[in-house]
Amino acid sequence: MRSVVALLEARPETILDDYGRLFALAGLRGSATEAPRLAAAAGRGTWQAGSVTPPWQLAAALAEAATGGVVLPVGADGGVAPAVPAPWDEVLRAAGARTELDATNVRRLRPSVPTPALDAVLPDEPRVPAAVVAGAVLLLAVPAVGRGWPVAGAVALMTRLILPRAARVRRRPLHEILAETLAVLRESVTLRGAVLDGTVWQVQEGALARWPVGRNVILAGADPVAVDTVAMRLAGVDPRRVPWLRLCSERELGEARPDRIRVVGQPQLLDLDFALPPHTLVPAGRLPARRPWAELAYNLFRRAAVERRHGATPWGRLCREFQLAQKAPS
Repeated sequence: MRSVVALLEARPETILDDYGRLFALAGLRGSATEAPRLAAAAGRGTWQAGSVTPPWQLAAALAEAATGGVVLPVGADGGVAPAVPAPWDEVLRAAGARTELDATNVRRLRPSVPTPALDAVLPDEPRVPAAVVAGAVLLLAVPAVGRGWPVAGAVALMTRLILPRAARVRRRPLHEILAETLAVLRESVTLRGAVLDGTVWQVQEGALARWPVGRNVILAGADPVAVDTVAMRLAGVDPRRVPWLRLCSERELGEARPDRIRVVGQPQLLDLDFALPPHTLVPAGRLPARRPWAELAYNLFRRAAVERRHGATPWGRLCREFQLAQKAPS
């Protein structure tokens, strides 16, 4: 049976309704009695457009159930983030949701299959936050371009649950590490699916050259690999040229063959030219090395200007509305 990925155009003025349609098309409607467990991209705990789960994505996922929920903020360096982005606060309060911020509460995993690549990059057995093994998890991801994947989305978020960037990931090929990580998670975690908010993409061409790009799409499906495959096609990348997608498909960890994925909703959006920088989209064999100085330099010299420009866009103004709601008296 073919994997199903829902794809829709989204606008700031209708975003929550757009998400309601997306969840219905993707078959990800939640239960009225079961609290959702959401793994969301939290970056380093501060808001960054295109790299952090936006508040409307979080609000829409929590609205699918009337029983609150548990939100696991996944940090940029893997594992549990120490704080949540400010625009999330009002969303969490309004939904009666709680966050899991205890990075020490982890569960050791004992894979039943050989994992030589993971053994080479992790100091001991893989571990995941205990919150993700206590129930079915929905991934709330955002697409980032130009970090070696070449589009990092749902699978990137999922693998950060057990693969911190501090791991020695450059010792083994990227596709082997990702496939083994995904296999371990598939064994240990009950996954509801993945939602990719493509309203704003983060494009990174270098240490100081990164910026958000508005593209007004949202995607969702039960299979994170299939969701990322459709995201690759949107970005103009042939999924068959991406080694980690091919390997995940070969090992039956998800579907990466476009002819085996049924796109519902607005499949004609696949024909649009997203006009993303082509040289940032070349598949890489290994993840780029982490350079703390680059993050510091970006925060010091570029970040304020990038956020100011994005704040003047429709999506930036919508984010500002969530922040103002947080400050409004209850």
